[in-house]
Amino acid sequence: MSTTNVAFVSAQVLANEDLGADCRLLRLAVEPELDTSAVRPGQFVMVRGPWAHHPMLPRPFSVLDTADGQLEILVKVVGRGTTLIAGLHRGASVTVLGPLGRPFPPPTPGVRDLLAGGGAGIPPLYLHALRAPAGSAVELLYGGRSAADLVLVDRFAAARLSWHCCTEDGSAGSKGRVTDLLEAQLDFPGDQRVLACGPTPMLKAVASLCEARGVACWISLETEMACGIGICRGCSVAHPEGGWRCTCTDGPVFEAGEVVL
Repeated sequence: MSTTNVAFVSAQVLANEDLGADCRLLRLAVEPELDTSAVRPGQFVMVRGPWAHHPMLPRPFSVLDTADGQLEILVKVVGRGTTLIAGLHRGASVTVLGPLGRPFPPPTPGVRDLLAGGGAGIPPLYLHALRAPAGSAVELLYGGRSAADLVLVDRFAAARLSWHCCTEDGSAGSKGRVTDLLEAQLDFPGDQRVLACGPTPMLKAVASLCEARGVACWISLETEMACGIGICRGCSVAHPEGGWRCTCTDGPVFEAGEVVL
């Protein structure tokens, strides 16, 4: 993706909702230089809050949803940067860079999309399902350790999406991992492909399952990023034929065979 016309813009926090499981849902009003209608499922934004030099770098977030001049992101608290962003109050000012990266391919007529998401990896898959044209065959598969980790199930129901969930402890949906849900869905006949986002071990298992069955598979990596535009090369991942790919510019969405997990 070209970053020629991408620059940091100002944004304001419109809402900050506690979803539990150390997750917050932030709604941002962004300046018109960032065209929210141009965001594609799987793309991300870099967000930095109103602090000085620590942390200096912005943090990447997949886009959960968009509206006219607004973005929604899911913030999972994992360190100092995400802690600060998760603690932003309504009216706080932030800067946003985006949309960035390679998105998921759009739905294909006659092909069923199986969207496998683990934990906080669900946002780009939710946006893909939400944007799918009427009549598209799309199934969301959502997995977590427990019911508390399935922070967006209310959104699925409100949007009337077709979805299935599972938890490792059996506290919601079927007991097991999202790969168990996926394997069961792959038994259905017809053309289908898999789009997945989540922790690397999950993506590796999904890719292996799809390879064994000859099913096309696209994965969105959760590699740590520093710049988001391919300058620092800190998010590089190995290519199976040698060399490296930048998650931020060559991805974050890759065909499963394009990278070494």
